[in-house]
Amino acid sequence: MPNDNLPPEIELALTSLKKAEQDLTAVGKWLRDLDISDEIIGLHIQQSIEKSLKAILLHRAIDYPHTHNLRLLIDLCQNNNILVPSEFLEVDVFNHFAVQWRYDLLPSPYQFPLDRDAAYNLADQVWK
Repeated sequence: MPNDNLPPEIELALTSLKKAEQDLTAVGKWLRDLDISDEIIGLHIQQSIEKSLKAILLHRAIDYPHTHNLRLLIDLCQNNNILVPSEFLEVDVFNHFAVQWRYDLLPSPYQFPLDRDAAYNLADQVWK
């Protein structure tokens, strides 16, 4: 339900953060379930990070293109004087999960074995 007391960009930012939290919550429940593929875990990690970064941009009323590219979103933050912690600078490794591996199977064995705990912790830090 919309909050008439909030500016639209703040309301959109809060919605984006809530959606990021939903992805993160799903991953938290799936971390130990090996029946859930790395592709699914990685996709929802990527989505949580993407929505968190977009929430920051929305909050600052910074336009961004329709994209799943985390590098582009990080660059937009930095180009608009938004401090990005150094540990977030490598989140673009999750781009493959949103684009290429969303519809394809991971190559076997694939180059970047997904450390589920580390990925979850990183997404949680970006969300916070």
